[in-house]
Amino acid sequence: MVDYIINEGQFTLPNNIIDRTINNFIFQDTNNNQLNFTVSRDTMQINEELNSFLDKQIKILQNAIAQYQVLELKDVTIGTDIKAIALYSTWKDSQRNQNIYQRQAVFAVNNQQQLLVFGLTSLQPFDEATDKIWQQWLTSYQPAR
Repeated sequence: MVDYIINEGQFTLPNNIIDRTINNFIFQDTNNNQLNFTVSRDTMQINEELNSFLDKQIKILQNAIAQYQVLELKDVTIGTDIKAIALYSTWKDSQRNQNIYQRQAVFAVNNQQQLLVFGLTSLQPFDEATDKIWQQWLTSYQPAR
């Protein structure tokens, strides 16, 4: 059995459980609903590299989301020294006829097969202010001890 801790408390789960939770954060001010923060979890295959994992994920997104475009892929640092890959992308939400802009940073944790994905999604193109929020978020990460 594994004790699982969340902000609101803790509980016990069987050992063979994989964490696929997604945390979603928005500003409390309903007038400031332009940014959406997510933290999601995934797992790489044994001996899989982060670049090949991302290549597979990009293909899935391109097949699932009309007009999905990769704007940039680049190496970034999470916290003080954790290597990650950032994926900047955009697509058109056909239901609302609106462009969506997203940045994701993907990095390995724990046993190097488990991944965390930080995502910042906006209804507006990223500007200096959102770039600053993104950078502050990435550098504020501290691994669990």
